[in-house]
Amino acid sequence: MQSIQEILKSNIQKDIIERHKYVSQEFQDYGYRLAQKLGGINRVSMYIKLAKNKPRALLEQAFSFAIDYPSAKNREKIFMWKLKELESERFETLKKKNAHIRIILLDLDGVVLNEEKLFSERYSERIGVDVEDMLPFFKGDFSECLVGKKDLKKVLKKVLKLWRWQGSVDELVKYWIEEDLSINDSVVNRVKDLDRNIFQVCICSNQEKYRAEYLEKFLTEKTGITKYFFSSQLRFLKKDPKFFNKVMDQFIVEPNQVYYLDDEEKNIRAAEKVGIKTYLYPEKTIDDVINDASTKS
Repeated sequence: MQSIQEILKSNIQKDIIERHKYVSQEFQDYGYRLAQKLGGINRVSMYIKLAKNKPRALLEQAFSFAIDYPSAKNREKIFMWKLKELESERFETLKKKNAHIRIILLDLDGVVLNEEKLFSERYSERIGVDVEDMLPFFKGDFSECLVGKKDLKKVLKKVLKLWRWQGSVDELVKYWIEEDLSINDSVVNRVKDLDRNIFQVCICSNQEKYRAEYLEKFLTEKTGITKYFFSSQLRFLKKDPKFFNKVMDQFIVEPNQVYYLDDEEKNIRAAEKVGIKTYLYPEKTIDDVINDASTKS
């Protein structure tokens, strides 16, 4: 007679095998096989995540080490330990290799884009709605849109009547995000010709997802900048150091290789807590950033 533990284990394996029939991606199959061979079939989702996000060469090395380990009682534990060790070694190697790289982070509204009137002010002038009547929306639902917790189109439905908008939600969002954008040429022209083998220029901005998508497409075409970090994607505003921790996770460099230009003090303070060198615009300019980054030994 099977014990309860054996029955539960058998049921888990049957469930995993049944789900395995629907595996459609190569990394899912690879993760499943890793779990099976290392005795971690009840944690197959973890292995699939590893297969998707970790370098395959490191997984192969860690797997071979665990399988060949003499008298191993827990190959899964050995695999995870070795993988962590290999990642640490790889990280240190890449940091040395990337020592020449300089990351320049630029704020969007007020730095890369010239300072314009707030949307609420423009809207008030066009439609005749009092800005004060719009403020609760921006302090409430919109603030959650900025960190990806709510969808702008869905929450706007609740204020169409109050805002006296006569069209659809989609039309309102289009009017909102496709304003006449004014690029700050004094900043953009300086970064356009930087050596891309040394300098990586990125945008950091608090944006809800619809404007983020539009601006990324618009600015990539107009400026050549291709790397963007938006609050709605990272789930934190720039005033939170966690925003910049997530940015740093995208680069294998030391924090002192990263330079950040922004026009708001609270964002500057958050970046400094992560170890990033900061510049408050317009007191400091893109020339100051590039000169410092170029002279760092």
